[in-house]
Amino acid sequence: MRDTEGRYTADEWMSYSDVGKSFKNGTLTFKEYSEIENKYIQAVNLFLKRSGCDGIITKSVEKHSLIKDFVDRDRELFKKYEEVAEGKVFKVKSFTPIVQLILRDYLWCELHCTASNNVIRFGYDYYMYFSGDSGFKNPGFLKEIDEIGLFAE
Repeated sequence: MRDTEGRYTADEWMSYSDVGKSFKNGTLTFKEYSEIENKYIQAVNLFLKRSGCDGIITKSVEKHSLIKDFVDRDRELFKKYEEVAEGKVFKVKSFTPIVQLILRDYLWCELHCTASNNVIRFGYDYYMYFSGDSGFKNPGFLKEIDEIGLFAE
């Protein structure tokens, strides 16, 4: 699936905005999108659990959406969107809507663990990066991510 220069070349969806669009394997439905999004949320949960993290701090917040930008099924997320601010602390149990907002391109931010130097960052094309002192350095972590159904390297 990579060309000779290492570029990923598969005809797959890369964004929430692709819901309803056609690809080699058919049309991406919201249900199919949600299944993958939930796997990313599981991976974040796993990382935070391994990190001993009970809270996250939002940093480098970039908000670029208005209520009119939220599709009907996401209107409830707008309440959490309004709460997200630079340096705000959220309990881990309430982070799911923040991850959804990031993955659905309504905002961007880094999620910093309150208990360590561990950070979760998100990139384009549905990439997610874990960094820091703990949580992911155990060899079992990549295996657990794989078992969730995500590709990790």
